[in-house]
Amino acid sequence: MPNLLILSFDSGSYEGETLHFENGGFQKLKELRFRALYNLRSIFIDKGALQSLEKLHMFDLPQLKAVPSGIQHLKKLHVLDIFHMPTEFHQRIEPETGEDHWMVKHVADVLAGSDFKNQLMYDLSKNIFMEGVADILRYIDGIEVLASSASGVVGGDDPFQVRYCFRKNFE
Repeated sequence: MPNLLILSFDSGSYEGETLHFENGGFQKLKELRFRALYNLRSIFIDKGALQSLEKLHMFDLPQLKAVPSGIQHLKKLHVLDIFHMPTEFHQRIEPETGEDHWMVKHVADVLAGSDFKNQLMYDLSKNIFMEGVADILRYIDGIEVLASSASGVVGGDDPFQVRYCFRKNFE
């Protein structure tokens, strides 16, 4: 699979506890997605692996408590989505206090939070903290919302439910 551009690990597609991307592996891969892998505890990325990776999405990985080892070597990585992850994971990447923040500080757009209604969402790349509808709508011209409320209508009776957001430009 030397020409593979997008790789998704979805629920049931991988049952192991560890994933290891070896040096030279997946050289053309642009996007990597992990979703609902309930046994995954660690991800290792060798220097020289995933050298073209631009987007990394991690959703609902309850056993993954730390940033993938070697993520700092992914120099082309510019989007990192981290949603519905363990509290320990989020604490480790916080800008001021996170012991693993240095590993992701080169990533232009780091978005983390929950896909549950009115949960904290934060954009680590700009230190913007949002606590639900009011704050999110305040920045709506700077955020591209790729999913809306549970009812599918922003501004309806249901609270706004953020699932995927990318910072466009806060400059």
